[in-house]
Amino acid sequence: MKGCCVLTFHRVVSELERDHDVSWPSFRSLLDRLAATDAPLTSELRRPLDGALALTFDDGSEDHLRVAEELATRNLRALFFIPSGCIGGRAALTADAVRRLVALGHAVGSHARDHAPLRHLTRRELRAQVEESKDRLEDVVAARVSTFAPPGGIGHIALVDELERAGYEASRTTSWGFYRSPDDHWRISCLPVTEFTLRRGWIDAAVAGWSVPPSMRVAAAVRRVLPAPAAARLRGRLHAAA
Repeated sequence: MKGCCVLTFHRVVSELERDHDVSWPSFRSLLDRLAATDAPLTSELRRPLDGALALTFDDGSEDHLRVAEELATRNLRALFFIPSGCIGGRAALTADAVRRLVALGHAVGSHARDHAPLRHLTRRELRAQVEESKDRLEDVVAARVSTFAPPGGIGHIALVDELERAGYEASRTTSWGFYRSPDDHWRISCLPVTEFTLRRGWIDAAVAGWSVPPSMRVAAAVRRVLPAPAAARLRGRLHAAA
């Protein structure tokens, strides 16, 4: 089984500032290549559609409306994970922009309420992040929100229980890999699309061969064992070298 290749983006910008940024020329070039493939696009992550691509965007930053329009011109659709409490905030999507995403054919998922790490929250605080974000987003888009992505990929021991309780159906992590089994719908793996991973050729190789390139597997293994501060420094150095 090929499984589903879930690509995860953050900001698309004119000037690269963060290690997860992608430039507009790189982004448009990738979209043109993806539009030319015969892989079906999906924004429904409850079960992995074999051989499908899922394009996901995190954080609800203001550039994502332009992103959504670029996608739509190529008949591509995506899933945008939005922190509900940030809507209308500085450098973030407005409520009207979120509705415009949906009108263009895209889907919306929850990125919690405050875009804060969940790991050390109390059970009550976690429940508020999960439930309130879902309620707010559903009010904005007048549609069901069934997919979640924890901010920074940082989960919580009780996250799955709270997601099930709130009526979600799937959750995407930031672990690198392919989504191959429906048993993994609460811990969906993805591949990060950044200027660095694009220039290394990892994303094109993964989509073409439907497997994680060996050099990317090594980088993922190193990333897993490094303490968080060291991993952040490494990402910064890799980004600078891209």
